[in-house]
Amino acid sequence: MRRQITNSAASAPNGKSGLNMIEFLNVSKAYTSDTFALQNISLSIAAGELVFLAGPSGAGKSTFLKLIAGLERPSKGAVKFNGQDISQLKNSSLPYLRRRIGFISQEHGLLLDRTILANVMLPMIVVGAPAAEAETRAMAAIERVNLAGREQALPLELSGGEQQRAAIARAIVNRPEIILADEPTAFLDRDNAQLILNTLKAFQSAGVTCIISSHDEQLFDQSCRMIFLSHGSITNTWQSSIQSSIAASA
Repeated sequence: MRRQITNSAASAPNGKSGLNMIEFLNVSKAYTSDTFALQNISLSIAAGELVFLAGPSGAGKSTFLKLIAGLERPSKGAVKFNGQDISQLKNSSLPYLRRRIGFISQEHGLLLDRTILANVMLPMIVVGAPAAEAETRAMAAIERVNLAGREQALPLELSGGEQQRAAIARAIVNRPEIILADEPTAFLDRDNAQLILNTLKAFQSAGVTCIISSHDEQLFDQSCRMIFLSHGSITNTWQSSIQSSIAASA
């Protein structure tokens, strides 16, 4: 069963400020005086939700995710992560925020001259983790995305689907609270795209909040919450009864 919501303020069903992981409060993002990537977005996303962002290219999906990750700042309004206004953070504080977020883009971004293991270890090495701990955690992440046995391969020795799974392993090695996936299946065939989505949904089932953007509505799962964007505005949303229960219990 799914619940239709047609107004632009697509808040989670509980409607209680402070109980949501992500909150957008009247957020707009303009790159020029007359070019808006997002306009007057208000919504909330509870911990543990699976959310799909739908819409054509240029709808504002990437900007939405970048605002959560602190890669962009809103021109107007506030974006909150666990009650903290991200837009007010100093640049020096942003790396600490990003350690709590796993970001996956449509291009895997793997370092081509390093093994899969070295690529997945990198986020932990950057934050100063001991090499032994980084390797242990990286191997666990590689196993979780079903790439065990491929850790010593170079990225170009992997298929496109395997490369994207390696990128997911890198994104989750720091055990993030939330995964942001920006068109993660854009360059994959249908079978590999479905495999990537199943991998992300497995993390959500384990309690990780997942927000996935895509222009391919054939991949969307009716057991999730969907937010439709067009020209920077929310045009429609719907939410399954399962996801309503998750949001209501947050």
